[in-house]
Amino acid sequence: MSGAAWTLTIGGQSELRFGYEKSWFTILIANNTSTDASLVFSLTLPPAFVTHVDDIEFLLAGNNDSVPTRIDPSAPQTTWNIGGGRGIAVPAGGQTALKLASINAEGAGSFQLPVQWLESGIKVTDSLLVTVLSGDDWPTIVDFAAENEVFEPRAGAKIKLHWEVKNADTVLLFRGSTQVLPVPGSGNATAGNKGEWEDPLTDRITDLQDYRIQASKNNKQVTDWVFVRIQSPGWNRIPKCQEGTPVSMMNDHDERLYGVFLLDGIASLYLLNPNQGTLGAEDRFLKQVPRGLETSPGTFFNQKIWIAGGSQIDPNVCSNTVWWFDPLTKESNAAQAPWKPRMGHACLAFDNALWIIGGADAAGNTLPEVYRSTDGAEWKQVTSQVPALVMAGATVYNGKLWLCGGTADVFGAPQKLLWYLSKGNDPAWKDATWTKMSFLGGITDPPISELPYGDPFALGLTPGKLKGADVLCGMGTFQARPAGITSRKFTVKGFNYRTNLAELQPDDPIPQNKLWATTVDGGDLQQPFCLTATQFKFLIFAVSLVYGSKSTSLSYLVQDTTTLGAAK
Repeated sequence: MSGAAWTLTIGGQSELRFGYEKSWFTILIANNTSTDASLVFSLTLPPAFVTHVDDIEFLLAGNNDSVPTRIDPSAPQTTWNIGGGRGIAVPAGGQTALKLASINAEGAGSFQLPVQWLESGIKVTDSLLVTVLSGDDWPTIVDFAAENEVFEPRAGAKIKLHWEVKNADTVLLFRGSTQVLPVPGSGNATAGNKGEWEDPLTDRITDLQDYRIQASKNNKQVTDWVFVRIQSPGWNRIPKCQEGTPVSMMNDHDERLYGVFLLDGIASLYLLNPNQGTLGAEDRFLKQVPRGLETSPGTFFNQKIWIAGGSQIDPNVCSNTVWWFDPLTKESNAAQAPWKPRMGHACLAFDNALWIIGGADAAGNTLPEVYRSTDGAEWKQVTSQVPALVMAGATVYNGKLWLCGGTADVFGAPQKLLWYLSKGNDPAWKDATWTKMSFLGGITDPPISELPYGDPFALGLTPGKLKGADVLCGMGTFQARPAGITSRKFTVKGFNYRTNLAELQPDDPIPQNKLWATTVDGGDLQQPFCLTATQFKFLIFAVSLVYGSKSTSLSYLVQDTTTLGAAK
């Protein structure tokens, strides 16, 4: 059914087998074919059927901040309005699907599930037929799932499915409406009762790709579906996280991703799962962060999560508290470090140690210091030659510590330099030195010593990927005159440490050029903020914190992607 902005499709007939649990099935798929819009619709479950459903869930292909991820149908009503007053916000070209989950059929029968929505101001009603089967001679789909519910379309990557079926003579696998197994014309009659399949992705795929398995025996047929959300290349923004406003993210060697979120003045640590598409919605709570460390920087080191020092952004919150949490044992501890309480510093794990770099004290004095600890308890000063920087972008890349951007003092003049730390002969890094990196210009142009994009009011650093190669990525918001404000990502590669030269390759400005900026009437930057960047697998996460405001944002970049198939 089509309207001015929507194409809505009611799911086909779904079957449930008596006495067996089915994970979920789809009720409705909505495609936004016009401009950014919201959709409000309602779902009615007949009283004879409502006891079968333990949960109602949503699978959203686009970013969304207005719909709860899950509704509990145990309440006495049998009709639920989906989307509340504002509706489901789906961007232009986006897609969303409503599904029922955790269904346990208690008896046989056929049920009509009415679905109603507004289309051009007119109420439209349709329904889905659900049949509950009976008897033990029916085939059973024990398992049908994708390796990841979210797919990153990068070179060489494939969507992987697996299934297990019992009591079936014929098993067919479909991608959309096209049968893929057994391969038509191959002479095989079935895909087998247990198997795996990789989608070769030879043609363009949709934002929400559907797969269907069909098992049959003696003219009795059961069907199940899997939906995989195709992650859009480029920058994606999560407008609102249910856990609160994002503060920082920590990567456990690409195995796990952790994040700190602030809600009603309380900071909490969560285990995140971006591979399943639930980031900011269904993350697992781990531990409340101690008071005074709500907006402090953190890192993952020695199988623990560490949060150290004062705020990343607030000059009124200085601290030398170091707190750790063990995700395995759930143990935690806090202690005072011997270095001066500070804010605006960097906290990283590097060379089997924790590092604290720079920042400013409570009086606003910039601290040109670097401290290192192999256990988080005993700290030693490494070098006093660190550039005097506050809120600088910091990361570890190619066996070195890197700093870029920041300000000369608290909310002072923005800096445009890129520095790296080199180890000397001392194993404790006491003779380490900081070196400034310059950038190659054009063929005939002399090298430049500063980033050429304008004043970086916030800048983050992280390792990244460019055409399969490891690079150093920078991203931030720059104010150039008279060009104005832009937010952009750039990459640095081709390092020559003998001449301290590198290639600077700017990417195109981010389409939402205010992605990491707050301005007054589109003019100059309204207030300073800091930006941290964290790489996790093929994703880069950027968290921005604004001083004097509860405004933060979480965005992520799907990097090193490839276009799948030819346009149709």
